[in-house]
Amino acid sequence: MSTAKQHSAVKQHPIVDQRTDRSGAAFVKIAKRLDDQDLAEAAMNTLFSMERPEPLDKTASFPTDTPEDTILSRIYFEGQREKIAADLAGKIDERLRTFEILHGVSVNAAMRPLEKKAAAVSVIHELLPQCKVACESELVQAGKDFSTGYRQLSGRDRVAFAQNFLKVASEMGADVPDEVRLYTGVHVVPREDMAEQILLRKVAMDRMGEDSSGYAVLASELRSCDVTAFSRDDLMKLAGAVCLADEACGLERGRFSRSIPDAWHSVMRLKTAGELASEAKMAADDGRKAEDVARAMDKSDIIGRFGPGVLEEVEDGDGRIDTERLAELLELFGGARPTETEETERERNGDAQ
Repeated sequence: MSTAKQHSAVKQHPIVDQRTDRSGAAFVKIAKRLDDQDLAEAAMNTLFSMERPEPLDKTASFPTDTPEDTILSRIYFEGQREKIAADLAGKIDERLRTFEILHGVSVNAAMRPLEKKAAAVSVIHELLPQCKVACESELVQAGKDFSTGYRQLSGRDRVAFAQNFLKVASEMGADVPDEVRLYTGVHVVPREDMAEQILLRKVAMDRMGEDSSGYAVLASELRSCDVTAFSRDDLMKLAGAVCLADEACGLERGRFSRSIPDAWHSVMRLKTAGELASEAKMAADDGRKAEDVARAMDKSDIIGRFGPGVLEEVEDGDGRIDTERLAELLELFGGARPTETEETERERNGDAQ
């Protein structure tokens, strides 16, 4: 089978390798099943310390360029063999055996079989009373619907949906849309034109012949202080207060709702990939220890930096964050890898320059 056909066949299955497993969470799960836990630990250290090409590949190919790649590919392959068609699995196995001989490596990748889950059990997750999901595809669709129709919900429901979505996404290992990140305060910063956003509301109230003094006072106060110093909690509280005012004044769903961003979009924005990278570098330059950073991170910060799939790997049996394990990940990864959205934005910024 040609390489192109092999890639096509692999793509039909949720198969990953060291060049597609962005967070490494899939490898951690596979390594836990290895009979040889010394090999598992050594392999994880290899994966998390090696330089991987950016951007990562779209499909798994089980590379054999180096002895290290060959070992990792063997473990990834054995951990997912049951997901691959028998004829293709045979060809991949034969190729790996050939390069194990060429590189002079011997890999005992025997592992415990996957635990079978009862098919009859279906867990229903409630994002809102009128929105419940039972699988990742339904969760992804709910995220898309929210991203395009969040203004049909009240401000309280937007935050509730986003918080519930973030929790379920962490359990399912699903991606988190930008709109959900915004409403949960994941990697947000103040908008420098916050006061001008509030003044838009004053103008709207004036045109409606209503009292606009409340918005005028708030805009004046924002202009007199350094909004860039606002913390995440400050931003979330301010957005909630502005939303309540908007709903009370009829601006949230009135004729001006299309021209005035809602409260959360008016007071904050998501950090760019460049800003995230700069923060990671500053943290290293300032000599901040990984343990200190880990203790300051909550679950939303962890998901924002590494993706939802890693959360279960840094939680203890009671659902609390294991700061030592999180600190190890911080040191191994050296900061967050950009999401596809951030990569696109970074490319656009590069083209603009």
